[in-house]
Amino acid sequence: MERCRKILFIDDEPDILKLLEYVVRGLNLNCHFSVSGLEALKIIERDQPDLIFCDIRLPDVDGTKILECIRSNPNTEKSQVIAITAHAMPEDHDKYLSLGFDGYMSKPLNVSKLRQKLKSYADTGIFNLE
Repeated sequence: MERCRKILFIDDEPDILKLLEYVVRGLNLNCHFSVSGLEALKIIERDQPDLIFCDIRLPDVDGTKILECIRSNPNTEKSQVIAITAHAMPEDHDKYLSLGFDGYMSKPLNVSKLRQKLKSYADTGIFNLE
């Protein structure tokens, strides 16, 4: 039996997390949701998610700092981390990739496209934003 892939969604907007919870419903994924960076860091340490969607602008810990913590931990350094931000300029995309994020998604999220990609990820273990 295939193992259930672990995903963490980090966003300080509860409505976005509720939407994401709806998006992943019925998929073979073990999902956690966090409204704060500090809480997310505890979840990351404890559960070592395979895929992390991280809002960049969090009130307590910046998303780039969370990425640094993930990459500096041998247990999580290989986790895929996708930046989520309201900044939608082309240079922002390049900036976040150069910082070490594996991908970039701008808000508002395209829910149907994200669900399709997460379904594929649940089946294959490969998350591709293209």
